[in-house]
Amino acid sequence: MGRQYVFIKLCNKERCVKNVKALIDTGSDLTIISSNTAKQLGYTPNSKMREWMASDKEPQLSPIFEEISLELGKPYTAKEKIEYVVVDDKPLDISEGEDMVIGLDFIQKVGMNIRVKRE
Repeated sequence: MGRQYVFIKLCNKERCVKNVKALIDTGSDLTIISSNTAKQLGYTPNSKMREWMASDKEPQLSPIFEEISLELGKPYTAKEKIEYVVVDDKPLDISEGEDMVIGLDFIQKVGMNIRVKRE
């Protein structure tokens, strides 16, 4: 079936980043952005951390970026603010140009319907 990507716009209170390549991952509980994308949004490391667990069941501790707005384009058109996103490069496939993983925290909040085409 392959990976499902969407290009989105991310914003915080001060700036926006367009055309962020995001993997739609229904197996991820959290939304995760790359450190590079976080820097483009003006993120500076702070002491606020989030413990989370990747699919390999190893606990991770990563910084968070608070209050970020995600805006998806067609075919998923949705816009919503989420309380925080995790900033971590480890779960991203850099060779595929992934900047972000959209997790269930966003998918459920917007009631996103995911349509998969059969090949």
